[in-house]
Amino acid sequence: KGSDLTVKNILLNPTRTGFIDVLGKMGVQGLVSNPTINNGESCGDIQFIGSNIKSCDVPAHMIPSIIDEIPILAVIAAFAKGRTVFHQVEELRFKESDRLDAIIQNLQSFGINAFEEKNNLIVDGGKPTKMAKILSFDDHRIAMAFIILSLVAYKDFDIDNTDCIDISLPGFFDLGLIGNPIEKSISPQLQKILFKELDLSNFRYEKYEITLDNLPSFFEKFDNKKFDGINITIPYKETSLQFIHEVDSDAKILGNINCIKRTDNILKGYNTDSYGFEMLLKNNSISINSNHCIVLGAGGSARTVIKTLIDQGAESITIKNKSIENALKIKLYAEKLGGKNIEIYTKSDSKFDIAINTTPLGMYQNEQDKSFFDIPVDTNSILIDLIYVSSHTLFLNRYKNKVKKSVNGLEMLIFQAIKSIEIWTETTYNVDQKLDSIKKQLEKVIC
Repeated sequence: KGSDLTVKNILLNPTRTGFIDVLGKMGVQGLVSNPTINNGESCGDIQFIGSNIKSCDVPAHMIPSIIDEIPILAVIAAFAKGRTVFHQVEELRFKESDRLDAIIQNLQSFGINAFEEKNNLIVDGGKPTKMAKILSFDDHRIAMAFIILSLVAYKDFDIDNTDCIDISLPGFFDLGLIGNPIEKSISPQLQKILFKELDLSNFRYEKYEITLDNLPSFFEKFDNKKFDGINITIPYKETSLQFIHEVDSDAKILGNINCIKRTDNILKGYNTDSYGFEMLLKNNSISINSNHCIVLGAGGSARTVIKTLIDQGAESITIKNKSIENALKIKLYAEKLGGKNIEIYTKSDSKFDIAINTTPLGMYQNEQDKSFFDIPVDTNSILIDLIYVSSHTLFLNRYKNKVKKSVNGLEMLIFQAIKSIEIWTETTYNVDQKLDSIKKQLEKVIC
């Protein structure tokens, strides 16, 4: 109720407008404007004005003009008050799937009473009562119709197969995330939030847990245009380099990638973590120039942070890590980048202006020893923890109310994801006005 949608340049051939007529019976008004003739066919814009959806009786004589739209009309009927009957729909059994059976099975799985009686499809509306995995039956219309049902009811969907959608919408961007393990990754939820906020309706993003043995076959599918772009998480940020054709200059320096874009047959790798960290600094008004910084950790994230600190003019960078051997490797890396005053941490060090935790240590407050975070900071110091699941990590809580500012890694996560989208779409997005909304939605996912 209260919705208003205009679809432009739609075919208005009288044999194909039964869908609009049925929507009218259900209480959705369709207003046609800007009529034109396109390749000999009547076309125009249609404005749909929503209201309370009501059930209706769809007679047999209307079925031929709506036969392909019955899956989505059945979904709409699921939200209507009362019983909707589609008469004599046996032709549905002879489409890309047995659509009559597919519609009934999926409606029932979402808690909607639906059944067939004497070749009539009967749907008792109300609204879905439970989230369910969509069974596509490799049928594009079934897949799309029930994705809509799930999104309307639950703002999310789970489906066994989206490949069949290409029949109707080959313009979809097929994207994904690979890693292992990947079960707890929130990247798909984050990307879906961003797609919505950036009005990117033709994007699909799924996560794929890939074993090392299966990595070559995955990239073979990528080469064969199965995907338009992917993100990469541990443990494949370095391993994936061997499968791509080009590497962005920043990614070459960092020695790892977390984003790949396919252009025709060329796969190019990027690292968007640096951009994410830079935007975290900018949005929180944190200046690196001439400051004394300490980096906790010596892994891939530490490399990203150190490069940014050097680029932004840090006066000194001190590295603290449990493994001195790895700390020395990162020190050598920093010196090769031209960093000055690069040191390994000792207890005699004076106060640090900025301290950045790049380790997963303390993601959950009670799980580890706090002593690793014993560093000299004071009320003028700024703490940054790349962990994004909470603003109360062990590191940040260790110095709560004792430092000038504490920042977690949520904005870095968001902006590295936005940068991936910009790479895939070759478009720049300004999310300044939307950032608070994005963060609130993502925080709900994390909680």
